[in-house]
Amino acid sequence: MEPRQSKFNEPTINSRHLHSLLEASYAGTNDAERLGKADGYELDKELSNRKHRVFNGHGQTIIAFTGTRTLGDVITDGALAVGLGDLTYRFGDSLRLVDKVKNKYKHNPLLTIGHSLAGSLAEHANKTGKVDKVITVNKGTGLFGIGKKIKDNQVDIRTATDPVSILSTTQYNKRRFTVPDSYVVRPLRSHNTYNLKKFDKKLRF
Repeated sequence: MEPRQSKFNEPTINSRHLHSLLEASYAGTNDAERLGKADGYELDKELSNRKHRVFNGHGQTIIAFTGTRTLGDVITDGALAVGLGDLTYRFGDSLRLVDKVKNKYKHNPLLTIGHSLAGSLAEHANKTGKVDKVITVNKGTGLFGIGKKIKDNQVDIRTATDPVSILSTTQYNKRRFTVPDSYVVRPLRSHNTYNLKKFDKKLRF
């Protein structure tokens, strides 16, 4: 299934830029800045840290949440799995971050993106009502996410054999896309953002 034409004035991003900014979310500050600049995005160092990166470019602001990288994140993953993710610091911080970003960039459309745990954070940030669009890649989904109705401004992308996001396939989302040719046997490989390269690099979400 191909991504449909985006709504008027809805922020969009092509698959190549999406992959680069998700990689930047895991990278150190200098590498994140370099990855962003390569595609025309400026890293906001004031609002960025190891948990998220904030970029401006192409007429929009993007929050790229970072996935699991610390022991604390592993604990957050466990809480998410049993439906307690909303009670953790990282989920609460995602809401506070949106407020900070919108206060600074009032007139820019806001897009939140994330891979794995970060996909769940990008989705959670949508609860503020201040996010124009959400894009998740292989988002972590717990038992309490089964059958959930997803907002219309959210796009969920997953690899066909990704184990982390398997429960997300039970959700009601009009904008769910599977990476082409993505029946990958190895779980770690199937979960990797590298799979986004299988999309046409000019394809926009």
